[in-house]
Order: sequence, then C-alpha cells, then structure tokens
Amino acid sequence: MHGVEEARRVRARLAVAPSAAALGVISAQPDWTLAVLLAAEPWPWAGRLEQLGLERVRRVRALSKELAPRVTSAVREAVLRWFIAKLDAQSAGAMKSSAFERNLEWSIQGLSMAGRRHAERV
Repeated sequence: MHGVEEARRVRARLAVAPSAAALGVISAQPDWTLAVLLAAEPWPWAGRLEQLGLERVRRVRALSKELAPRVTSAVREAVLRWFIAKLDAQSAGAMKSSAFERNLEWSIQGLSMAGRRHAERV
C-alpha cells in the first residue's frame, strides 16, 4: 500500500508543477524521458510543450505511444520520482540564487549607507 500512496503523492505534485519549471527541466532531457512522462498522465503543463518545438513534440508524442505499452509501472514511477527530484533541485537552485541576490542587495545598501555616513563626517 505504501507504494500506491507514494505514486499518488508524486503524481499529485507533478499535476501542480508550474509549467515554466516543468518545461525548464524537460527541455534538457532526452525524448524518451518526456515520452514516459507524457504516457503516465495528461499533465496540465503538457499543453505548453509546443515551446520545445513542434518537430520535437511530434517525435515525443509518437515515441510516447510506442513506449506506453512496453514501459513497466516500476520504470514509469521511477521516471516520475526522478522528475520530481529535478524540479526540487531546480527550485532549490532558484531559492539559493534568490537568497544570494537578496544578500548582495543588502550588502550593497549597507556599503552605500556607510559611504554616505563617511561623507557626512568629512
């Protein structure tokens, strides 16, 4: 039963993944990975796949139909978990970048204030 609940949780997370994040991860992956993802569910973000290029989308959709009956549920669920991990890593990277930018801005403002105080004393 644990496996079924885990699969539901993974699918629920993928269903609400932001389109931009999902497409960002997908764009750098091989076609077979995207084909397995598409065969698993009709994801809400799949409607924006044309951003990857119409030829690639046609190729991936054809591959998805070909692979769907041959991909085991274990492989499909592993690909879905892998995709979640990629999304999480992308999100963590964005958060680190954002935190860096906030700290940099704070440091620059601090230096700017120190410079003004020094100028006022002179």
